[in-house]
Amino acid sequence: MTKKLDKEHVDAINELQTQFNENNLQFGSICIELEFLETQKKSLEQRKSELFSQFIALRDKESDLLTKLKERYGEGQINITDGTFTPEING
Repeated sequence: MTKKLDKEHVDAINELQTQFNENNLQFGSICIELEFLETQKKSLEQRKSELFSQFIALRDKESDLLTKLKERYGEGQINITDGTFTPEING
């Protein structure tokens, strides 16, 4: 024999279903956002690695240039603004 549920019980069941649905929706949204952020993080980590490699290459180029300048001009000071070299005065 089937019995009719009280309205308050039907309302309570419906409220719980609504809350579960809202919870699942928010949970899903957070999971998607976290995946998106993880993808962004991986992309930024890759770019960081590329930039660090470029930094190392630039530092090597700087070292090579300094060696060439010392061979050509000796020890001293370079003024980039006016493009001059002042030799170091040894004592």
